[in-house]
Amino acid sequence: LKSHQIDLNEKFIVKHAFNSLSTNFTQIKIVHLTVGEKWTVNDLITRYVVKEAKLNKEKNNIAMSLVHGKPTFGKGH
Repeated sequence: LKSHQIDLNEKFIVKHAFNSLSTNFTQIKIVHLTVGEKWTVNDLITRYVVKEAKLNKEKNNIAMSLVHGKPTFGKGH
């Protein structure tokens, strides 16, 4: 974009990225809005990667529970 002399400031990029996040990342949006600090693109990427890793781990735990037949709720039934 720079070669075409199109300047996108970081604030615009972060705002657009927030608007593009799925509902799985609502917590990140809430934290950003309530804390009130300005995030850089790198801040947003870092938080996104951490949250994505957590979501993947949760999915893997659910899958392993299903594969191994361990109940995810209730006991003795």
